[in-house]
Amino acid sequence: YERGMKQSPPVLADLRRAFDLDPSAVAYYESFMQASYERGLDSARNKRWNDATKEFTQAIRAASELLAKSEKAKYHNVRGMAYHWRGIAEVQKFKGKGGHLQIRSDYRQAKTDYEAVLKLDPDGPYARETRDNLENVNNTLRQLR
Repeated sequence: YERGMKQSPPVLADLRRAFDLDPSAVAYYESFMQASYERGLDSARNKRWNDATKEFTQAIRAASELLAKSEKAKYHNVRGMAYHWRGIAEVQKFKGKGGHLQIRSDYRQAKTDYEAVLKLDPDGPYARETRDNLENVNNTLRQLR
């Protein structure tokens, strides 16, 4: 448990074990998910696309682990945004070089997560932003066809 909590970045397998040993580890894992997402945004703002992809991938994994324990709109929202932004990072990395299969896959998963947010909590705190993001993802998917 402590090995997973102290490492930076935490090893997912250790944190999965931490969930089993101590359910309060969920709060830490939520923080890890959010921090990974925020670091990804920071990397994207600074046009460090490889770093952004890595951070968004960590956020996706953390959100997926949390969703395995509890189906919450918050986790779908963060995972959807992480997929969405990872797709944007991939677009920037592969401009003019292909790579559209990964981008399409990320956007499809973002769409699935955004739809789950609206299904779980249609009037909740993430609903308005999610609807805007879903429209953006749908438009991008139409362009990638």
